[in-house]
Amino acid sequence: LWSVEGLTLVGELTDALASVEGVAEVTSLSNVWVPLRHGDGVLEHAQLLASLDEESIATARRTATESPLLRQRLVNGEGDTTVVVVRFEDALEEELERRPTLDAADTLVADMIHAPFEGVAMGLPQAQREYAILLPRDLLRNSTLSVILISIFIWILFRSWSAIVVSNTAVGMALVWVLALMVLTDHPVDMVNSVITSLVLVIGVSEAVHLITRYR
Repeated sequence: LWSVEGLTLVGELTDALASVEGVAEVTSLSNVWVPLRHGDGVLEHAQLLASLDEESIATARRTATESPLLRQRLVNGEGDTTVVVVRFEDALEEELERRPTLDAADTLVADMIHAPFEGVAMGLPQAQREYAILLPRDLLRNSTLSVILISIFIWILFRSWSAIVVSNTAVGMALVWVLALMVLTDHPVDMVNSVITSLVLVIGVSEAVHLITRYR
């Protein structure tokens, strides 16, 4: 990390990320400013890494690993790993709005960082994007499996195709209405309320079984 090649890579990555549409600010070792106290006691606000000569790199490394403003924040305790912090524009509040910016950042990281250096894109927006991608697939898979199991269960109970059709149709309509109302009331499906699909299926089928039993 503290070689000319490593710090040059950090600087190039910082500049490349700053040029991505939707990025408001990028902070890294290459552009961070810190308060520095000189031997005469004068406190100066200066850029951590003004140049890439041997003396400047040694001073920057010592400052980064000793300063409470940078240690365990911009560099780890050992000083061999750093973060490049990307802040999105305030207008990008929704996950779908941030996704193109995230995709572009991931592409830059993959294209620019090669051995002997290692880099990974991480953070809460990354996790939110991955979950948003996995959620529809899991909902479809789990709902399909649930309908199959429910149909088998109803067949064992009633030995009737009509009971299966009536139960699944009623519960399916209820589920569509619930999800539609969530969208209309600005409550998108997330990690917490995604369980509502299973709840509607389970509760709806149990009520359908009660009604069919009472009818018979």
